Amino acid sequence: MKKSDMDEILTIDEQVLFQLLEGIGRVHVRIDRLGKYFVPYVFFAETDDDEIEPRGVIARNNCMLGAKTLEDVLSVLQNIAGDVKAAQINAMGRPGDNAGILEMMH
Repeated sequence: MKKSDMDEILTIDEQVLFQLLEGIGRVHVRIDRLGKYFVPYVFFAETDDDEIEPRGVIARNNCMLGAKTLEDVLSVLQNIAGDVKAAQINAMGRPGDNAGILEMMH
């Protein structure tokens, strides 16, 4: 998806996501189906008591991150979180759903 198409969609740069993962707080990632692609949508709360707020779809080099399979998106997220030693990815969801929810805890 091009930058002009992304202007209407809330996005979070991959580097900002990495900074959130390194910091304090809770990062949740919901994987949504957008057309024929799966896209990771990031939510964040600074403390356990704070309401989790949307941060947007992950963007890399001004392009929205997406993949044709759920497994490919999970692989990319594991690569991003893999650099943060304390991050864990817990996949949740029901079989057959078009969306899964991940919690990246640290």
